Amino acid sequence: MTTEQLTIFIKAAQCLNFSDVAKRCYVSQPLISRQINALEQQLGVPLFIRNGNRLRLTMEGEAFLPEAWKVLNSITDATQKVQHLHSGQNGSLLIGVAAASFEMCLHCVREFNKLETGIVPTVSELSGSVESDLAKDIAYDFLFAPSYKIPNSVGQEMVTISTDSLYLVVPEVSPIKALPEDFTVLADLPFIFFDSYDQFSTVQKAVCENRGFVPIITRYTNHVSAMLISIAAGKGCSILPGGILRLLNIKGYQSYPIPGDDCIVKNVVAWNKALPNPAANRFLDLLRSIYPNSFKTKQ
Repeated sequence: MTTEQLTIFIKAAQCLNFSDVAKRCYVSQPLISRQINALEQQLGVPLFIRNGNRLRLTMEGEAFLPEAWKVLNSITDATQKVQHLHSGQNGSLLIGVAAASFEMCLHCVREFNKLETGIVPTVSELSGSVESDLAKDIAYDFLFAPSYKIPNSVGQEMVTISTDSLYLVVPEVSPIKALPEDFTVLADLPFIFFDSYDQFSTVQKAVCENRGFVPIITRYTNHVSAMLISIAAGKGCSILPGGILRLLNIKGYQSYPIPGDDCIVKNVVAWNKALPNPAANRFLDLLRSIYPNSFKTKQ
């Protein structure tokens, strides 16, 4: 049973005349007859009562007609779905995002959803180490993260979409009430850093060392919310990107931007240059429209 046979059967049921069907289909009348005969043989029942070129549906033909429509419509729908998926009109996206880059990711996903493309983006928070996520063969279409979190890999594209500052974050009860000119006054205070496998832990330590002191790290964590809660509870200080502080509305701490080139964080979006997912092209077009200067700089 072919779609051609079903189409001819439906048109024959509408016209009830082989000659008219042949004209509509731009084929010979014998071909129409052969296709109907072949369909009847496959089904094992007569579909028409023939009187010369005139036709009349049998009881079986009347029962088969709505089913033929269903089959053709299902095939048409399935064809459109796979074609839209292949062309990027439908499908899904997997977007990885680090906590420090939530603002940019949220803005882009919101704008993308406004387009009503038929493409469903799924956002997944990255673990402390992006490499550990990639090692699990998680096929992210896009990554939003600070540049220090994105590993260099062949075939990867990346653009900087914003910059942020690092902040000294201290409990409200801390004796530190402003950004100190001499950071060595922090040498005796407890610090809370990210786990050593997180790339940002290296950044935190470097900021301290560049300002002349080695921090006393009393605890490590890989959870942003746990870190801020611990700081607010008076358990220690930390150095964090502004994006994290804006993300979580936790009270009980003070934050002060730290000047210096080593405290400027570049937030980037990265993707596979080959764009193996057709839907990714639509999202990339949106990124170009939101951050045109970033893509001009890249060129």
